[in-house]
Amino acid sequence: MTVIPTTFSEKLGAAFFRGLGKLPPRIQRGLAGGGIVEFRDRQLDPGIQLLLRIVNTQQPVDELALPVGRQKFRKMGRMLSGAPVPVDAVHDVSIPGLAGDIPGRLYLPTQPAEPSSLLLFAHGGGFGIGDLDGYDNVCRILAEHSGSRVLSIDYRLAPEHRFPAGYDDCVATYRYLLDHAADFGVEPSRIAVGGESAGANLMTSVCREARDRGWQQPAFQVLFVPPPDLTVVGHTAPELDDGYMLTTALMKWFLARYADESEWRDVRCSPRFADDLSGLAPAYIATAGFDPVCESGEEYVEQLRAAGVTVAHRRHPGLAHPFVLMAGYSRVARDALVEAAGALRTGLAPATTADPAVIRTAR
Repeated sequence: MTVIPTTFSEKLGAAFFRGLGKLPPRIQRGLAGGGIVEFRDRQLDPGIQLLLRIVNTQQPVDELALPVGRQKFRKMGRMLSGAPVPVDAVHDVSIPGLAGDIPGRLYLPTQPAEPSSLLLFAHGGGFGIGDLDGYDNVCRILAEHSGSRVLSIDYRLAPEHRFPAGYDDCVATYRYLLDHAADFGVEPSRIAVGGESAGANLMTSVCREARDRGWQQPAFQVLFVPPPDLTVVGHTAPELDDGYMLTTALMKWFLARYADESEWRDVRCSPRFADDLSGLAPAYIATAGFDPVCESGEEYVEQLRAAGVTVAHRRHPGLAHPFVLMAGYSRVARDALVEAAGALRTGLAPATTADPAVIRTAR
């Protein structure tokens, strides 16, 4: 079984944030400087407001050396996501890819749903700084609350491996799962895909690739704060350009290292530019009200619906990007993650018992 060591500074930081997260909203807002923060019809959650004030006092990731930025992102994820949720087992696995083996981590829930299912998950981090360790507890929570096995993969990152390396790894992993589903204890028809931010971008494109190649379509897709159009960076919500975790400067820093500007309209980079989105897996898509890619993600929701894809959409108005990593700090963020796990459980329920009416819009 895989055991991920936690450093003393991570434990100390986790305790600090856990304490702040338990403070009454009135005190959180006071520590954040007072005043209600609003954007359009949304009001920022007081706990997130306080967290942003702390984060904004630190040097931005895009001003750090890449190895330092990756380490900082991993450490923040470990501190904010909470104590590791117990699961039945965690195993490191290796998936054959086009350019060598793709590392992965398989999470087995303590109370698996029947029949067994599996979620193929891709972490976030702007295609360049995420990893398995930073998203460990996210995957544990998804596994425990959905009853599904979760396979998290460490796809290749930019700038060492620019587009389409990470995309190719996600496609190769999905194809491998279809061919070796029995080795993972599931049927090919009970494999879902999902991801957060950059990972959501990659995994929704896997659905289109599977359709175009005539493969088994994923049973379901779970997408957290997806950026489906890389060309709109800095042009959707100027009020959120800075100070809300995912800044315009950071996004431009990510994109410059990920792909040439001439490639941004490639459907493997920006899935919203696909000519045809019909026939893709039913989806649960979660957006955050104080996220600069919120509007772009919600436009993608409407594109999928227009193409006949069943989509349940949930906007969390008071949250920011990337809220899935804040489950140990913010009760609102944890509830959002648990809700998504419930949607996954419902989406993967056997056809004889699942009620299509439960997949509906939530705004």
